[in-house]
Parts: sequence; structure tokens; C-alpha cells
Amino acid sequence: MRLISKSNGGVSSARNRGIQEAKGKYVSFLDADDEWMPDFLYYINELIVKYPMCDVFATLYAYREPDKFYEADIKRFTFDSIDGIVNNYFEMSTQGRPPLWTSSIVVSKKAIFSIGGFPPLKMGEDILTWAKLACQYKIAYYRKVLAVYNRLPESYETGSYAEDTLPSPKDDKGGELLQMLYLSNPNVKGLKKYCFLWHKMRLVMFVDSGRRKEAFQEWLKTIPSGLFNLDCYYRLFLNLIPVIWQRGIKRIIGKY
Repeated sequence: MRLISKSNGGVSSARNRGIQEAKGKYVSFLDADDEWMPDFLYYINELIVKYPMCDVFATLYAYREPDKFYEADIKRFTFDSIDGIVNNYFEMSTQGRPPLWTSSIVVSKKAIFSIGGFPPLKMGEDILTWAKLACQYKIAYYRKVLAVYNRLPESYETGSYAEDTLPSPKDDKGGELLQMLYLSNPNVKGLKKYCFLWHKMRLVMFVDSGRRKEAFQEWLKTIPSGLFNLDCYYRLFLNLIPVIWQRGIKRIIGKY
């Protein structure tokens, strides 16, 4: 094991440095506050051997919160067996939780190098990376929880998850890169809706953090895909209400 020290350049910079230093054919990612089950790498190796035509390998994952532990709600698998090839990544990602998550993935160095590694974004760098890989490479998947995403208070102490770090609509480099990806791959099923959900996610975060003007600007970016999306209008309604009242409204309506 080697420990590499470098100046803090953000999560993408750290991961890209690790990829460059890696000596093997494959690379994996494990964030400091997350964990693998003891047999994670064993089953990943099983996938590598069984599906040599693939370059991305992943497993189911679960969330751990202070008061509960639950499996990610991943929908639309096209195979019923314990393992198989994911051939509808974007459709799955727009129906439930995305099948790919940073600490449950192993990828070939060839593939991650070919897409330029992780983009230098403040937020959403992983979303864009998995999207680019899914457009170009096959994904082998094991349907057993072998990685855990810890959503515990101590995981958020650095403020890296704070909504006020969200770039404004005019500086949304991630959205621009996703749009470029779609224009290059217009026939990939579900990719257009995936781009819409990027802007919807940002709309929700702007509303929740009280950034009213930017929330409206982000809503405009959901059009035309979200023109008839009722949840987008619900967020616009919340955007008109003081943040201090929003929690009560959400509780009454039952939608957070």
C-alpha cells in the first residue's frame, strides 16, 4: 500500500492522481467515509473473469444513516440472475437510484483514461464520469450489497456537501458537459432525461438553500423536458415561500 500526499485540489484531482499512479489494469474508488463488504473485491474479480467484454464492474450498494440501513432502490434490471450486463444504464438511473456509485465500482484504466478521468467540477463529477463510461463501455453487475454509503453526521463536517457550494446556473460546467455528451450520443436511450434530471436536482438544491433567483434560472433549464413535470412546478411553488416555512409545507404535502 502506498500513501500519496498532494495539495488539496478537490476530489477529481485526487482521484485522477490515484489513477495515474495505479500500477494495475483496473482501478477502484473507496471514499474515506464509506466501506466495502469483506468479499467486495472477490465478487468484482468474479465479474472480471466472467465478463471479459466489460470495462466497468459494480455491485449493489446500501445506505447507512443514523437510524436506519437500507439497500439502494435500483430499478429496471434487464436480467433476473445474480449477475449480468447492464445495458440500459440511463433508463435505470432515471427510474430509481443509479446503479453506479463511486465506492461500488471498479473500472479498467484503459476506459477511465479514454474519457479523461474525472472532470474538475465542484459537484456532480461522478455523475458525469459514469455517464461518459456508460455511453462507451459495457457494465457488468453483481446484484448483492457489497458496498455501503455512510450518510452520517460526521461525513458532512467538511462542508463539501453544502448546498451553498453549488455553482450558479451560469457556471454550470457539469450541465454543459452533459449536454455535449447528449449531442454526441443522441440515440442513447434515457440520456436526454438524464440531462433533465441534472437540472431538476440542481433546482431542488437551489430552492432548499433559498437561492431564489438561481432556482428560477435553473427551472428554465429544465424546459422543454420538464414543461409538464409537476414536481418542477411544486419546487417553483416552494421557491415563492420563505425557507423557514418550506419544511412545514413539505410535511403537509408529504413530499420533501
